[in-house]
Amino acid sequence: MALFLEESGQFRFQSGTGWDPEISGQLDFDLANPLIRRLTSERQLVARWEIDRLPVPASEAEAIRRELSLLQAWLCVPLFSQGRVNGFIALGNKVRGSGFTETELDLAVFLASHLGLMVENVRLYHRIARSKKEQEMIFRDLAAGVIAADREGRIFTFNDRASEMLRLAKDEMVGQDIQRAGSQLADLFWRVLRETDAEHEKRLVYQPTGTPLQVHARLMHDDNERVEGAVIVLLDLTEKERLETKVRELERLNYWYQLAGSMAHQIKNPLVSIKTFVQLFPEKYQDPEFRDNFFKIVNREVERLNGIIAELFEFSEPGELHLKPCPLNEILADVIRKAETEGGPRISPPAESEETVWVNADRDRLIKAFGCLMDNAREAIRKGRNGQIEIRTLPARLESGPALRIEFRDNGSGLVPGQVEEVFSPFYTTKTKGMGLGLPICRRIVQEHGGSIEIESRPGHGTTCRVTLPVLTGRG
Repeated sequence: MALFLEESGQFRFQSGTGWDPEISGQLDFDLANPLIRRLTSERQLVARWEIDRLPVPASEAEAIRRELSLLQAWLCVPLFSQGRVNGFIALGNKVRGSGFTETELDLAVFLASHLGLMVENVRLYHRIARSKKEQEMIFRDLAAGVIAADREGRIFTFNDRASEMLRLAKDEMVGQDIQRAGSQLADLFWRVLRETDAEHEKRLVYQPTGTPLQVHARLMHDDNERVEGAVIVLLDLTEKERLETKVRELERLNYWYQLAGSMAHQIKNPLVSIKTFVQLFPEKYQDPEFRDNFFKIVNREVERLNGIIAELFEFSEPGELHLKPCPLNEILADVIRKAETEGGPRISPPAESEETVWVNADRDRLIKAFGCLMDNAREAIRKGRNGQIEIRTLPARLESGPALRIEFRDNGSGLVPGQVEEVFSPFYTTKTKGMGLGLPICRRIVQEHGGSIEIESRPGHGTTCRVTLPVLTGRG
């Protein structure tokens, strides 16, 4: 007798008595084998003494006979489970008697049906055991803590990482009520169950240990979409928040380094001029021309220092906005007039519109922001070339509603990609003078007005600054 079971389309020898082990190890049959084809298609036993009566071609009958001879079998009985053949039993001739009786054949079929079911149950058990082991390995190696509980709040999964984070023994938690994991996690668990088909995510400091955690909770469903319970996934934020704190400290330190360097550079030049004249003052005081230059230069450099301090003050403490409805075209006209009085490249104003666009703005602050963009465009115009600054206005939208986009486009030298990302950083400048606070202040003013600003630039193709501001509707 020999037992063959199906594995991935192959029927392989599993166990038997009265077989040569070397031969039995080579007995594998695929689905194309005539004997296997007969067993799986007809799902009936195949007996050597009935081969000649099978409704198959003679060549196929002879092939089946050869397979039975190879198996040293007089009878092959298929094993069934869930409507499919999952193996077969090969039986040799009886030691005693003249052949198999009808009762013996019925008994063989009966036993085979039960054996097929047993085989399927054993396989299912092994699959479940293997799946459980793989699941446990995955949960064990996860960087996240995992807690799962059923609808009654009974914990059935509590991995090693959760045990480490919460400082609770894994063996003592499985089978216990979710409340044992702490009221914070229990409250989140029951909230998810109450709000069906919901997910909750929050940061909390786990009270028993003081550990910062990112907690994600969601429902678990069975194959019929019935709620089985909920799973809670925990991430320890201790290291992440420590690194974030360190990065912020480094950024703050770098900020002060940049501020100190920029201040030293900007203040040094006027102080040198003032110091030079002060040193010469005792011996040249009687010279009228010297006194005249002294007062002019000292006054100019003091004003320069005052401007530096004012810019720093505005950057650090911008002050309160005084918003009121303003016609945007008049603000742009003021900015253009001021720029034209200072000379420089030709400025193309926006096309006139029959409808006045109104914005809720602090007029002076918005003029300062647009003036900064105009100054940058003038600075970027290449020498020896007909410079031009074009200003355009286009309809746009923000999340808050209707908006207007104002574009300042120059035909200057442009910026390289690395500079585009840095221009809004405090103390970053591509100019030979200035503290690098103009664009950061400009962006803050625009954002305080509920708008946005972006820059597009390519070397040799100029720069376009786009400001988008919300507009007031219902005004003419």
